[in-house]
Amino acid sequence: MRRPIVVVRAVPVVVLLALAAACSSSGSSANQSAATIADNSPEAKETPTPGGSMVIGLTAETNGWNPALSQWADAGTLVGSSIMEPLMYIDKDGGFVPYLAESVTPNDKADVWTIKIKPNIAFHDGTTLSAEVVKQNLDFYRQGEGALSALAQKGLFKDIIVKDPLTVEVQLTQPWGAYPTAVSAGSGWMMAESMIRDPQGSKSNPVGTGPFKFEKWIQDSKFTAKRFDRYWQKDPEGRQLPYLDSIEFRVITDGGQRAGSLRTGDLDMMETTRPEDIDSLASEFTVVKDYTSEQTFVQLNTGDKPFDNVNARRAVAYATDRSAVANQQGNNLGMSNSPFPANTRWGRETASAPVIGFDLAKAKEALDSYKRETGASELRFKLTTLPELSYQTMAQQLQSQWQAAGITAELDTVEQTSFITRLVTGDTSATLMRNYGYSDPDSDYYFFHKKMAVGKGQLNINFTQIKDDQLSQAFDDGRQATDPSTRQAAYAKAVELLNAQAINLWLFNTPYALVAQPSVRGLNPARETGFGSFMPKPWIAGLWKRS
Repeated sequence: MRRPIVVVRAVPVVVLLALAAACSSSGSSANQSAATIADNSPEAKETPTPGGSMVIGLTAETNGWNPALSQWADAGTLVGSSIMEPLMYIDKDGGFVPYLAESVTPNDKADVWTIKIKPNIAFHDGTTLSAEVVKQNLDFYRQGEGALSALAQKGLFKDIIVKDPLTVEVQLTQPWGAYPTAVSAGSGWMMAESMIRDPQGSKSNPVGTGPFKFEKWIQDSKFTAKRFDRYWQKDPEGRQLPYLDSIEFRVITDGGQRAGSLRTGDLDMMETTRPEDIDSLASEFTVVKDYTSEQTFVQLNTGDKPFDNVNARRAVAYATDRSAVANQQGNNLGMSNSPFPANTRWGRETASAPVIGFDLAKAKEALDSYKRETGASELRFKLTTLPELSYQTMAQQLQSQWQAAGITAELDTVEQTSFITRLVTGDTSATLMRNYGYSDPDSDYYFFHKKMAVGKGQLNINFTQIKDDQLSQAFDDGRQATDPSTRQAAYAKAVELLNAQAINLWLFNTPYALVAQPSVRGLNPARETGFGSFMPKPWIAGLWKRS
């Protein structure tokens, strides 16, 4: 069936998600067992108890709270969603849902989009969201100094015009059938005018429209926010959101320590990607899993030696036993063959795409070809990874696998903020990482198009530095088309090209989970839409604690 591009009048996303969760409830007792909840069974419908605070443990710190200038990964978007909100939201199957926008509608060619804003939405500083402020935000994302989005959107816009107090017209230089993806996350978070005009970018003093108002940030320690009394959303029964009086996020990078803090009651909830924690905590705590949103993989930088040579990349790909890696990490981890989430139609329809599989003999053949072509005596590189134990274990296993084929990898461990900085400046060779938890493939355009690869030392979004004409054309075709079948064909071609080039070595689907005290409620929307991604988390407003 064709999914229409026109986005109609919005119902608040929190309301939609709450209704979906309520409809899926079987009416079981509120005192569900942790084992049942851990299986992603929905909570029973209950009347929320307002008030109280919630403390959430994070896997990593973020380097600031301006979404245009700072690098928000999964932990960053979880925190960011408490204080800021996007114009649009993408549901888990790739549908575009208005959020702060009332509607986002294209002309016939999809090269002009009209954004209508919901009225009477207040920022935390008392100012109001208006068409003029939306224009300021969109202009900043496409033109602001230091904004990665400015690189991504270069040459795409003719103009952005305020048509009336609640209407903005976005004029593009080409058709962009999936333009709503741009205002659903990276370029859709709305900042108050005070943030945009701040010479420092307000990285430490964010002002948004979210359910919580920023209070304090102690870097590498905690982020606190309090209830925003003028928040614009209510729940389906008309109760004002958010339910909580305050929320706190604590940075605890060590997974074992994070799990220990949950057990002692210092945390109400934590995020994790460690299957051992998920399994060990399931009997005592609520576990909500999202094992299909994002990929864990090894990314190779084609813009520098040795991986500017395709046989070097293929040698490493053939030497990688991803089944063994997945099995070591945990039971029942899925493996995908494309960057598109497995639970969306894009992922399902590219699941059979050919991928270079484990073959030690072919790895040695490719290694010999690399040596003949380059005159190199060996294939040696650094594998950059994060300090968390699961990553270190994985990196050591990969190092051992590659050594069996005669390939030498040195381990290079850096904390997340530095990790992201090095990634976007092309200062890595091979990187063990997570990415691609985006519901629409157009969001991946920037990671693979040749114009996003600008060289080492510059700000790059194409982290692999791949410059392939056919691959770029496939993503251009997918971006400009409005017909779903045309888009699907383009993205299927893109995946075939990606896998043949051995740019990313797919390992397994990242095992994301939220693990919470049994008193934590309001997690049904997270169950419904997923959370293992860099996308907004609109369900934060609906969290509450049962007394």
